[in-house]
Amino acid sequence: DCIMDKGNCGGYKTLVELSTKVVASKCAECSPNQKKIYDRVVEQLQEKFEPVYTALLKKAEAIKE
Repeated sequence: DCIMDKGNCGGYKTLVELSTKVVASKCAECSPNQKKIYDRVVEQLQEKFEPVYTALLKKAEAIKE
């Protein structure tokens, strides 16, 4: 709920903001190792949590605009 702005993030607010920016940029500023991890996380989100992944993409698109 926190990631989708539907609940309190508490101490995770900064992490959520950073994660959303990374998704919006498709990890453009990541090191090669970070990019590998990002790709694995995205793959797992797509396979196991598709509705959450889709919602996260929509939120990231809003940031880019």
